[in-house]
Amino acid sequence: MTNCNTGIILKIQFLPIFISKIKWWIFILVALFFCSITFSQAQFIRDKYYEAPEKTWKLMFVFDGRRSLIASQNVKIGGIRTGMQFKNLFRSGIGFYGFAAPLRKEIIFPPNARIKRAEETLNYSYATLFFEPILYRYRKWEFSVPMALGAGKARLALTDTSGVLLKFKEGGAGFFEIAAYAEYRFFWWIGIGGGTGFRKILNTDIIEGNKLNGPYYQLAVKIYFGEIAKRIFTKKKKGKKSAKP
Repeated sequence: MTNCNTGIILKIQFLPIFISKIKWWIFILVALFFCSITFSQAQFIRDKYYEAPEKTWKLMFVFDGRRSLIASQNVKIGGIRTGMQFKNLFRSGIGFYGFAAPLRKEIIFPPNARIKRAEETLNYSYATLFFEPILYRYRKWEFSVPMALGAGKARLALTDTSGVLLKFKEGGAGFFEIAAYAEYRFFWWIGIGGGTGFRKILNTDIIEGNKLNGPYYQLAVKIYFGEIAKRIFTKKKKGKKSAKP
């Protein structure tokens, strides 16, 4: 009889966790479904308004920076993205990111504790696979919906005021993120871009996993190194051809 009751209790305790994970997977599937529909419908807009022909595949390389609200603190995240762009339909590839500086928090212990104060630092670095449908592109404007699935390593350290390490933990953290992004080109080589999105940690059983959930935003001046390199190589090729007798 005791074993039966224990089994029932375990099932009841596990049920909210299971339902919570199901909710987030439903959210991800709905988001992907919505983006796929919007992506297919946007083909009509591009065909109607964007006349410039594009190569089938183009190499892309981007320095990517963003700020995110994590544990009620504004954290700067830096990284790079590289991959390919297929016509004016989508971009896909890999990215590598990390906190520009560890997330720091002061811990105050009870008056009767041996240690009065300590500092907690949280760091996170990760890699992503991204897919970015280009929903609308007309002249100097572009709108897209970047999505990414990634994994990384979170590191949590606790040190006292003299710098002695009291605790250190690390663990893997997989996540999904989705955003809305807009870009405007002032000239062929420079522009400005901005967007906002949300990051959801999928395996919340890791250390401090919930702290990494949160919205993020980005606003940056963009230099199109691919366009610059293409024009340089094009000029060199033309110069070689004209130099031939």
